[in-house]
Amino acid sequence: MIARHIEFSLKSIIEFYVFNMVIDMTGIVLFFTRKLDKERLLSCLHIYNNIKLVINFLLARLVMSFFMQNNFLVVLCAIMSCVFFVLISIFDSFLIFIKVKKLRKISSSNIYYIWSCFKNYLLIYVVFLVFSQIRYLTNDAEDFVFFVVYMSFIWIYQFISPYIIMGTNKVNKFANEKVVNELQKKCAYKYKIFCYEGKKTKAANAITTGMFFNRHIFVSDYFIENATEKEIFAILCHECAHNKYCDIEKRVVFINICMLLFFITTCVMDYLKIKILPGLVFIIVSFIAGIIIYRKLQRFQEYRADKYAVHITGDKDSLISALGKLYFLNDMKKKDGFVLRLLSTHPQLQKRIDRLYHDF
Repeated sequence: MIARHIEFSLKSIIEFYVFNMVIDMTGIVLFFTRKLDKERLLSCLHIYNNIKLVINFLLARLVMSFFMQNNFLVVLCAIMSCVFFVLISIFDSFLIFIKVKKLRKISSSNIYYIWSCFKNYLLIYVVFLVFSQIRYLTNDAEDFVFFVVYMSFIWIYQFISPYIIMGTNKVNKFANEKVVNELQKKCAYKYKIFCYEGKKTKAANAITTGMFFNRHIFVSDYFIENATEKEIFAILCHECAHNKYCDIEKRVVFINICMLLFFITTCVMDYLKIKILPGLVFIIVSFIAGIIIYRKLQRFQEYRADKYAVHITGDKDSLISALGKLYFLNDMKKKDGFVLRLLSTHPQLQKRIDRLYHDF
């Protein structure tokens, strides 16, 4: 019992310092980027948010380890740690939001943003909790069973992702019947299209999500209000292309293949009795290579979706105008730096435009 409490105390201390590190990092980033212009600052914050997501993932995994304990007091403390994490994460994000709100002149209230953060971080914790419980339930099973369960979970998560978006955002049915009828006619589309609230946070975007017979397209009202009907149609054709070519399913298959290769690699390492350090270096290098290949796959899919949209509309100028408007409305730089290009799922705007002029 004493040993367990000592272990819990040590983990709590580590957790406390990780919390403070996250907050301190946010303060440092905001301090050193305060003199940058709006576009450069937003690019830096975008990079930082990607890094912070990894930190939050590790932090959530650390907290979730407490659920493995059988002692009721420890479990109760773990739940309180989860609550504490959500509050700290909200505060951390809120510091960045205050800066961005002033720069972009966002009309969203602080309460609205905090509530949105709460729902999103709560969702993250639910996902990590499920992952944690899967590991617990498969603890005594064979390794391949564990990996099969994890791979299955990824498919299930992607399949239900439209309902997660609906649960964390205010959505309405896409109301432009003319555009819908045109999509049905030219794209043979069978997807549900929804409009989500983006005006308050100045979020202009269109995404496709779900898989198989549960595909959905979401487009922000902020983009709809600032785009022409031709531009909206071109962007929706682009999203329809992702569904037509089963892009999301292909991404999940790629992730599953990477997981399978990781499983095989660890088995070979165990069989050959490879030491931890060389094995760890190999795994890290393989992981980075996997991310780079995955990003290239995503960008290839974006180029192909652009080409499909122009093929359907017969109007590359409307798509180019729509893409430029997305960058403009989101205050994004037209030319990204090396780090942002590495993290971005989409090609640079100018490269997409050049590709369209080359193909058509």
